[in-house]
Amino acid sequence: MAKKKYDIKPASRSEVALLVAMMDATTKSWKDDLRGISEKEFRWQAKKGAHSIAMMILHCVMAEYWWIQSVTLGKDMDMKFINGLGYKRMDIANGIYGTPLKKPKAWYLKQMTDIRRKTKKAMKGLKPSHTGIGRGNEFTLRWVLHHLVEHEAYHSGQMTLLRELYRKRRSK
Repeated sequence: MAKKKYDIKPASRSEVALLVAMMDATTKSWKDDLRGISEKEFRWQAKKGAHSIAMMILHCVMAEYWWIQSVTLGKDMDMKFINGLGYKRMDIANGIYGTPLKKPKAWYLKQMTDIRRKTKKAMKGLKPSHTGIGRGNEFTLRWVLHHLVEHEAYHSGQMTLLRELYRKRRSK
């Protein structure tokens, strides 16, 4: 099977900076939406193994780590780091996010802050057309950053809906 090359056509000369700024804006948006959330609703699952806000955040952290560090930079996965985020509890392909880790909400938020810092450091000196390999396909940095914006925005909506569902179920 022929290898596919994924890309997003540039809109300007500073598209990497723009896409990273969009990632930051998306993260800020869901953090603002979750301001004041209790530890209980942060970990709440509608049913065992289902989505929780806590584990969706870790899923976003793992995705950003994989796309930047492994695909874009070609580094081996640090499985100690990934497993410390609860990777073995998850089976995302089958919609299983696992039971949230017994960590305070602040710890989860710090994981996102830390991976974003690592992402920004990795972007220095890379061109938007920089190509990495993942799952046998080529991906430009431009496409990876676009995908991460899209991915986090998708889960941001789910986190907001989970918070509302939790509150509606508790108000009955």
